[in-house]
Amino acid sequence: MPFDIIIINPNNFSVSDYIPSKIKYDDILDFIKDHSTIINVSTPDEMMGTIINTLNLSQEIHGNTSTVFESTNYIIQMCHLLDNNENTINKPINEIANVYTRGLTQPEKKDIIKGSVVCMKSKINHNDLFEVDSITVTELATILYRNCVKRGIVLNKNASFNEFEYVAEPIEFMTMDEKLNTKFFEFNASEYIIKVFIEIKPSFDSINDPLSALFGRHNVYGRGFVTLQNVDGRFIDLNIDTFEKLLYVLSDRQTKENDEKTKDTDNFYRLIDKKYKKFKKENPLKKYLFENCGQNDRPSLNQLVQIQLEKNNN
Repeated sequence: MPFDIIIINPNNFSVSDYIPSKIKYDDILDFIKDHSTIINVSTPDEMMGTIINTLNLSQEIHGNTSTVFESTNYIIQMCHLLDNNENTINKPINEIANVYTRGLTQPEKKDIIKGSVVCMKSKINHNDLFEVDSITVTELATILYRNCVKRGIVLNKNASFNEFEYVAEPIEFMTMDEKLNTKFFEFNASEYIIKVFIEIKPSFDSINDPLSALFGRHNVYGRGFVTLQNVDGRFIDLNIDTFEKLLYVLSDRQTKENDEKTKDTDNFYRLIDKKYKKFKKENPLKKYLFENCGQNDRPSLNQLVQIQLEKNNN
């Protein structure tokens, strides 16, 4: 069955204002439309031929493949050249491609991508195998937008939580006093890092149940902010759906975690989804897997942080 791939041509995409509300999805969509070409191909072999011709690949010139999006059901990748040999010296920069691979704020972390790039989409079928699928400009625009305006989760009073948006760092919206009142902790989750910010002196005196469930051994008071980083240390998008699964999985203190991929299709999101479904099936009535969160006799993490800071200052 024929399917679409997309060529993104060299461009000078940029974001001048790092305020989430100033970065508009429609502007990104229009920019990608103006700098891309949709190609309909009939077979994977024809797709490979398009990639070879677009990038001018040969035995001496090898292309790179970068994953720009993953979910439980799909993976979107980009074939491109890197600015690391004489074949790319005179090629113009592809700024959209660079934002896909390094985000807005870490240009030094990745090699610069030059020239045209080819974007392609694969679906993960019921047999846990990849099969080609059509990619759309709107999908690429959504991915680029979420590489610029990322989401994290703020955990509020009364066990409520919702999404918040940021561009460069999760606590960029805070005042200086609020930032100084913040301490972060990290948890490993497959090939990603869960970065959690808590208030040293909490803004409310009740236990934050979901936040306490994440830490397991301690009660946590006040607000908390949960974000996601990749192996390069770059913050990436974390939405409510993924967080709810992570909350359930990370709050499990009884099951031995096994992060080894069992299949080629088992990316981070599929692993979390599988664990979540398994845990929900075995524990349908539990809100969190850690049973004792919220008990008043557990130590306060906020107080322990305050005590440690006082020791460090003396």
